[in-house]
Amino acid sequence: NELKKRQRLVFSQDPLESFSSADDPAHQGEARESRLEILREMEKLSPLRQAIVSLAALGYSYEEIAEATEESVSQVKSELFRARRK
Repeated sequence: NELKKRQRLVFSQDPLESFSSADDPAHQGEARESRLEILREMEKLSPLRQAIVSLAALGYSYEEIAEATEESVSQVKSELFRARRK
């Protein structure tokens, strides 16, 4: 089914929109800490998982990620599942 094949993962237009700069210095500091925490957690993932998570966050479908990483669709789904658990 072509529709299912092109199904995209649903993410925010701007993955870091909730961390955008605000006039409130406390909010800016909190946003900075959140970004750093995300980066630290991403660094803990294998290079393959980092690539898969990054492509998923950009809105690529499982099939597109599988093609880009030369992995099977089931492997892509497994890697995303495992990455989310960490």
